[in-house]
Amino acid sequence: MLAFHDAETSRPSWKAYLPFFIGGISILLIGFGIWSWLHWDRETATLVEEVPAEQSLSEWVTPDPVTETEIDGGIEEGDQEFVELPPLPPPPAPDIERMKYEGCVADGFLSGYGDDINSAVALVKRSKCYSLHRALETWRAAPDFKKAREIQAEVGRSDIVYGMFIAEAIATNEDYYYPAENREFDFKKMCRAGSKNDWGEHTCKPSFERKEYRKYLKYITERAMDMGIQNFLFGQIFYQERGDLDEAIIPEIIREMRDY
Repeated sequence: MLAFHDAETSRPSWKAYLPFFIGGISILLIGFGIWSWLHWDRETATLVEEVPAEQSLSEWVTPDPVTETEIDGGIEEGDQEFVELPPLPPPPAPDIERMKYEGCVADGFLSGYGDDINSAVALVKRSKCYSLHRALETWRAAPDFKKAREIQAEVGRSDIVYGMFIAEAIATNEDYYYPAENREFDFKKMCRAGSKNDWGEHTCKPSFERKEYRKYLKYITERAMDMGIQNFLFGQIFYQERGDLDEAIIPEIIREMRDY
């Protein structure tokens, strides 16, 4: 008698190979992970070696800006008292074509905007900027000309055309001395009707129709010109101007500035 042999039952089940398959895949994954880690570490080490050490700001500028020698006496860091600053020598006439193509946005540079004034000074010193747009700011704050001159002096470049922004927002609770009348400006008297707190608490939109605002404009623009600022930008001028543009006041303001 011949014994019956079932070929199907003698063939090993696929489950018998499963542990070997899983083990092989695990070894491949572990090996690839180790290779990747070693490769990444070597590339990172090479990259770190190629990056130059960060240059100290002290190699560009001094820690504390100093004032130009033309500014005589009394201007020291932390001094909050009013100091009359003599006019600096007039700068060369601006080149309009160069302003178009070599101008740089520098919002608030002369006002000390940003976390690191020294870094900004270093950037301007090594840049090819011919014109610094809106460098002196007045948004909800009267300009600090002492600080502006210190920063300007630290830059030390006579070839820059500085710009000033005359904002459509003023702070009504600000203390700012007006030497012509030996008093503080009254910013509440500068406001356009119906604009109280338009830019936040204790703010308003100024109006060219207000005599106090005209005095303020005359004072700050003349002091700006005294330090060589030549480019003036009025922010959203329709907020500051009369409703009837046929009776606009800005031409008179510009004429006074040019006369000065």
